[in-house]
Amino acid sequence: MAKKAKGKKAPLQEKESEFDLKDRTDEELKQLAVDIIEGKFFSTIGMPESDFDLLAMIFMPLALMDEETVNRIEERDPVIFYADMSKRLSRSISGYPIFGEVGFIFRSELEKFATFYDQYLDIKNAFLDKNKKNSTPS
Repeated sequence: MAKKAKGKKAPLQEKESEFDLKDRTDEELKQLAVDIIEGKFFSTIGMPESDFDLLAMIFMPLALMDEETVNRIEERDPVIFYADMSKRLSRSISGYPIFGEVGFIFRSELEKFATFYDQYLDIKNAFLDKNKKNSTPS
């Protein structure tokens, strides 16, 4: 089983033999949405499709997986890849950070995750927009 990050952060997979392929709880998906929006986690959200060929270099465990692990992950249909920015390595590739870990959001989780992501982004943007309108110079 994958080790869970401390606190309420979403679980990450640190070794190819430890991939947790179960769906996350709503609370884990909410926290993951917050962490991605706040820049605590890097994700493939918004990454140009033309850069997807870099995924195995950005998330190094993808390049090191055995065929059985790849097949188990592919069966779950990962649609978003992510990793904790505090654990990025000192190098980069084409402007992207490099990680020795990877987490997945699977297609079965995508609808819930997208709802939480959009809700948090709306709340954050509304707060920032309201503060802009109320911050008139004296």
